[in-house]
Amino acid sequence: MKKLFLLSTALTGLLFLGSCTKDQPIEDGSIVFWTDQDTGCGPISISMGSSVVGTLSNFSTTGAAPDCGEIGYVTLDLAPGSYSYNAGDQCGTWSGMITIQEGQCLTYLLDQ
Repeated sequence: MKKLFLLSTALTGLLFLGSCTKDQPIEDGSIVFWTDQDTGCGPISISMGSSVVGTLSNFSTTGAAPDCGEIGYVTLDLAPGSYSYNAGDQCGTWSGMITIQEGQCLTYLLDQ
């Protein structure tokens, strides 16, 4: 009887441990900064905090947003959350807040 109780307790413990699920890691999201005009003001530098994170050297000739990772645009992979950005070229500046969501690609137009 004692062996049956120990076996039953051991199996219950294994079932309990086996039913625990591990937290899934949080997946980054992405943002691509883009513009649809060439104003002749040079490349647009994009900063987050005190660091320049990229330089936008291309513009969409069709007006359609680029995909994240597309060459000539600035794509960042970031943990979900809200971030402030600053951007500027020889003619003007932009600033604001962006919100990154897990596993999504946000397209952000720097409208001139």
